[in-house]
Order: sequence, then structure tokens, then C-alpha cells
Amino acid sequence: MENAKAFFSFSLPLDEELTEHPIAEKLQKILNGRTIGDYLRDELTVEDLGYHVNFAIEDSCFYGCAQSRVRSIMLASTEGVWKWPCAEEFAMSLWEAIGHLPSLEAGENSGIPYHYAKPLHSDPIKAAKIAEALAHTSTGRCPKDNDPRYQLPGFGFFGAKGARKFWDKPSNTIDTGNGDVLGLRTIHPGRLRKDGTYSDARPLTLLEVFLVNGLENYEVPDKFKNRESFVRHLMGEIFLPKLCERICLEIPVGDDGWEEMDTDSE
Repeated sequence: MENAKAFFSFSLPLDEELTEHPIAEKLQKILNGRTIGDYLRDELTVEDLGYHVNFAIEDSCFYGCAQSRVRSIMLASTEGVWKWPCAEEFAMSLWEAIGHLPSLEAGENSGIPYHYAKPLHSDPIKAAKIAEALAHTSTGRCPKDNDPRYQLPGFGFFGAKGARKFWDKPSNTIDTGNGDVLGLRTIHPGRLRKDGTYSDARPLTLLEVFLVNGLENYEVPDKFKNRESFVRHLMGEIFLPKLCERICLEIPVGDDGWEEMDTDSE
């Protein structure tokens, strides 16, 4: 089971009045002063179930993903303690995942599947202004840090809004708004040009989102190929497959769970 970082530590104090919130009131009675994690451990470790329960809060960037995505995870098995996989010594950087792809400006298509960039705005004049501002935004920075000539109304003073990602760090969490210019640090890191501006003034392409999520050679099902916003939304809800794979490799197997292997070369 996986959820947000603080999920398993969530509780509802018994002295909190919740009569106007029936669902919360019911949960309060079920938890009876315990956290969700304590409740699950109590329910799963009873004798007739006999689960061994293990909790962890981990960041996917140490498990083969170029993305910092901190999740709270519960592992439970009746075959023994399901141990957490060993983390990498260093986090995986964004450059390792998408640095090999060619630069791309808004409205361009590289010819590589899913590596295309939509216009920045439906109004060409506004799109040009956004492109100019982002071109003057250096790697890891946001438009509000620019010279006043290259700042934009609507971007406000929220540091992550319209900000470029870093090359030498894992991407921030890919959320459901990963294709929005005004999203939380959704813009490509960019490459410095000779004239002092930066390339790739646009959000990550679908291909780049796939790669940051650890989905190499991913093929969108035919019925969703014309629904980019839907696919992007799902990419923001994903349980990262490489992290899942590392976890599953540690599944405990009982003595009677092994199958005889045929050693014949055929």
C-alpha cells in the first residue's frame, strides 16, 4: 500500500468534535486514537491473518528514477518480513533521464514519438511574450527572478510557478499539471545559447514525462492517443514502476513457494 508522505501517521484525536462530518466521525471511532499505520498493523498482525508489517517513507530518486517523489509505503506479507530494498548512494539526476533528447521549442515536433511541444498559449501574441520570458529564465530559476522586461503578469511571486527544472538534480514530483506553463516547476531546464538566452522554453514533453517516470519505450494505448491532457493527468498519479520493481524483488517467499527449475538448455 502506498500513499502521501504523512498518510500512515494521520490520526483524529478523540477529543475533536466531528458530528458535522459523518465520514470523519466514523473514521475517528475506527481509529480510536490510533494513527492509520497503527490501525493497519493491529488489524493485519492478528493471529488469524498473521501478516508481518513494515513501513517506510522513501524518495524514488534513490531507486532508479530521475524524480523526487516521497511516498509512504506499507509492505505486508505472511511469509516473513518484507524488507525494503537498498537505496542508491546518489540520487538520479534529470540529465540522466532526458539529457540525450534534442532541444525543442513550443510548437515544434522532433519526429521522435511523443517528443513534441504544444504552443504556450492560444493567443499568438501572449505565447510570444511567454516564450521570450522563459528564454530569459536560466536553468533552475523562475520568471520572477528575471529583469523586469522579461517578467510576466500572472506568474506572481510563488517561486515554483513557471520555474525551470534543474539538470543536476532529480526532477521535482511530476504532478497532474505537468503540461501547464504556470504549473509548479514544469519548465524544461533549457540549454544556454550563445546569445545568453535559454532553449526549450516550454513544459516537458510527453516523452520527457514518461522518461522521468521511468517508462522507457512506453506506448500510449490507441484509445488515449488523442487525449494528451488525460495521459498527463495519469502520469501525475502514477506509482513509479522502477520503485515498484525494486520493492517487488524483495517479496519474501516461503519454503513451499519455490518451483523446481528445469536446467535443460532448451
